[in-house]
Amino acid sequence: MVEQGLLEKAQQLEDAEKVELAQALLNSVHPDALPLSAEEAALVTERLAAREARPDDRMSSEEVWKRIRRKYG
Repeated sequence: MVEQGLLEKAQQLEDAEKVELAQALLNSVHPDALPLSAEEAALVTERLAAREARPDDRMSSEEVWKRIRRKYG
């Protein structure tokens, strides 16, 4: 359980800071702590194979967010 004071402090952050915090927290979670269904594991395997097959076909996270904002505002 999250300590209430910590949660309240996090909720007072600006949206961009909340996103940065959320990303940092998710990046700190060990992959084995995230349960995957068989379907999700298959999708991960498929996407990793596709990425390895086309190593130059990549986009930065900044470009991803730019496209999302352009499309959804």
